[in-house]
Amino acid sequence: MHVSKMHETEARVQRLLQCARDLYACRAGLQAELVSSTGLSAQGVEAAWRYSFEQQVSDAELAHFLASVRPASEVLVVLSAHVLTASLRALALALAASSRVRVLPSRRDPVLARELVREWNGPELQLAADWPRSFAQGASVHAYGSDGSLRAIRARLPEHVELWGHGTGFAVAYVQSATLESARALALDIALFDQRGCMSPRVVWSAEPLAFGARLSEAMLGIGCEIPRGMLSSGEKSDHEGFRAAAEFVDACWIHEGGIVAVGAKPVLPPAGRMVHVVPLDASLPEAWRSYLTQVVCDGAAPSWMPAHARLAKPGNAQSPPFDGPVDKRSVWL
Repeated sequence: MHVSKMHETEARVQRLLQCARDLYACRAGLQAELVSSTGLSAQGVEAAWRYSFEQQVSDAELAHFLASVRPASEVLVVLSAHVLTASLRALALALAASSRVRVLPSRRDPVLARELVREWNGPELQLAADWPRSFAQGASVHAYGSDGSLRAIRARLPEHVELWGHGTGFAVAYVQSATLESARALALDIALFDQRGCMSPRVVWSAEPLAFGARLSEAMLGIGCEIPRGMLSSGEKSDHEGFRAAAEFVDACWIHEGGIVAVGAKPVLPPAGRMVHVVPLDASLPEAWRSYLTQVVCDGAAPSWMPAHARLAKPGNAQSPPFDGPVDKRSVWL
């Protein structure tokens, strides 16, 4: 890329980060609307701002970030609604690719994307009212959502438009320390966004499953007092009932307002909403999970089964990945 173009690209990303800092300073005015749109508790919204809203970036991270995208004549960003802060990184990636970006927010949670566009206040970044009627040569779409959503988007795109897809995924943890301190750090990772994001741990490999399960349950109950769980959808409630019924047949289970922790011999993927399954360190990673694994939260050496595409994070940092590209390193061009 030409030097002047690189400077222009970096300037756009830095400008968006300044918009984010300005927005963070007046976030109180968005609190009620975000609680309504996300279903998170007021404390959950504030925790998302505090731990997961990127405002600062190192020179090295920014260099990796800029190198992680393909230049495009224009970019359409299609957002999902699971993580309220995710639109910041998504818009930054789009602005790193093009000086002409249109954003199609989730109808369920358009707030942060709308406000970032308002703060930007320029022709380079605008909201799209609906799906574009046409795409320019060299255009691309950056889409976030389920694998099914990505397939539907690809089907309606012209052949000349590239799709950068960020699909269905989840995280796990591999914890060798069974201390309450480790449990508290992991409980924060689980509580943020009520575990709906693709970086949220849902299964924990532990050297001491029963002991750590008990401590994790205690820690989740404690953090549930600080960051109460928000509202569950009808589908989530149904999934929770199914997991609760199944959890009664595992080795141990703790059920309370902070969530559910179950301990068993083999990995079982629980639904989102602060549900966790703990298994021994020697339990195998199900092969069907490999392509969906976004991150391993680990307090020591990474497990041998960790796929190359997954991020590695320390407990307590799962929802604060470096600003070095997409949070989901599995993202692919379709």
